[in-house]
Amino acid sequence: MTLEIILMFVVLLVTVLLFIFEIFPVDKIAFFVIISLILLVTRNLDLAKVYKKVNWQIFFLLAGMIPLGVAMHNKGADMWISEKLLGVLSDQPHYVTIGVLFLTSMLLSGVISNNATAIIMTPIAIALSQGMGLDFKPFILAVLFASNFSFFTPVGYQTNTLIYSVGNYKFKHFLVVGGVLSLILWLVATFLLSRMF
Repeated sequence: MTLEIILMFVVLLVTVLLFIFEIFPVDKIAFFVIISLILLVTRNLDLAKVYKKVNWQIFFLLAGMIPLGVAMHNKGADMWISEKLLGVLSDQPHYVTIGVLFLTSMLLSGVISNNATAIIMTPIAIALSQGMGLDFKPFILAVLFASNFSFFTPVGYQTNTLIYSVGNYKFKHFLVVGGVLSLILWLVATFLLSRMF
């Protein structure tokens, strides 16, 4: 083994151990800057190769998702969705309402980021709970969980987007495997959340 490989292994091991035991000599960001500088100085990290490997479309896609959610809120699209859902769900049992809210949040999270989905759907969940005279906690939890259960598209969550280009995955891989997982999580979460009433 060369000295560079040994140094890379030591840096990786120290980083993992510091994360496991939550011991940081400085702020986490400063720590990663220091690690990056060590790798640059020892020539274990080549910036030219890094820039070539980065898929910049992913960064622009992610940067555009939160403003989309804010724009939907500013233009009143969130209140429009809330009114439509309340009109449809006002006579339904609470488990149907939770299930539809969860499904709506999960589907929305598949096309915009989970943060933007939470920004849009939280006021809708609160409005639904108030309109039905029910406790708001299960509604908020439905949005919280559903916003982070977007496994069926590579767009909704940053990790999905990153591995989509690097791992040679196709959209259908996310749709099939993530779709089944999302369906299971939707059913289980609806059952558990509806028992909170």
